[in-house]
Amino acid sequence: MLTFSKILTVLVLIITGVYYAPYLKPASIASFVKMNSTAAPAVFILICAVRPVLFFLPSMGLTIVAGVLFGAVWGTVYVAAGGALSTITGYFFARWIGRDAVIRLTRLSKPVERLDRWAREQGNRAVLSMRLFNL
Repeated sequence: MLTFSKILTVLVLIITGVYYAPYLKPASIASFVKMNSTAAPAVFILICAVRPVLFFLPSMGLTIVAGVLFGAVWGTVYVAAGGALSTITGYFFARWIGRDAVIRLTRLSKPVERLDRWAREQGNRAVLSMRLFNL
């Protein structure tokens, strides 16, 4: 069951995203990057890091934006850093919000229950396999 703080967190994130969406125009983003050459990469990495929580941001779009704003080399570096943080954020957010729901679902499905048991037994190998082979 979701607690009040979890529901409030999700609502604040959604309202913040909706509030700032009109300001995300190409011209305003480009001027921000030019005026804040040091802070802009940090802001971009932060946006990439919280992307799993902001349901409306596609990762491919952020990759293209990084190339346009920062160039191919630095854009790749910033996307890689943001992607690594994004994985961590997504994992902890999903665990915080949905752990109980997933546990209830695994009890209902025998294949998911077997997958869960295999992941517990194999540990790091299971995580590596699931990351490499998206089934």
